[in-house]
Amino acid sequence: MKPWAVVVSDKLDQDLYKKIKKLLQPVFSIRQPAKCLFCDTLTTWAINNEPVCPACDVKYAFMSKDIIPGACEVCGRQGEWCTETEPVRSLCFIHRDAWLQWKIPELTYISRKEDPVAWERVWDEGWRRFLACMKVVG
Repeated sequence: MKPWAVVVSDKLDQDLYKKIKKLLQPVFSIRQPAKCLFCDTLTTWAINNEPVCPACDVKYAFMSKDIIPGACEVCGRQGEWCTETEPVRSLCFIHRDAWLQWKIPELTYISRKEDPVAWERVWDEGWRRFLACMKVVG
């Protein structure tokens, strides 16, 4: 759905109606964690510099459901980031930041172009170690 095709029902609470109207020409970005403008969920997603979580992006039709990440594979919160691998893996912003700092040293010695099967196998093992570690850490 195009942002300009969104129709806001005037039956909504007046404050909520005004918030949605202000966001109808959305510019998407990632920002510092803040409470969602609509539901108070902690999120890094933003529309027009206002925090709006992925669930509210879908609920109020700013984005379509097919591009919203699934639940975080570590903690089950709404995901805010996906890997580019198959299958697609989702993480919340807390675990996304941890994953982006995570190192898989074995990948240094494997070329993705020359040996994609070995690279994928090592990446999957690194992902499993990451999930196990994060679930233990909490």
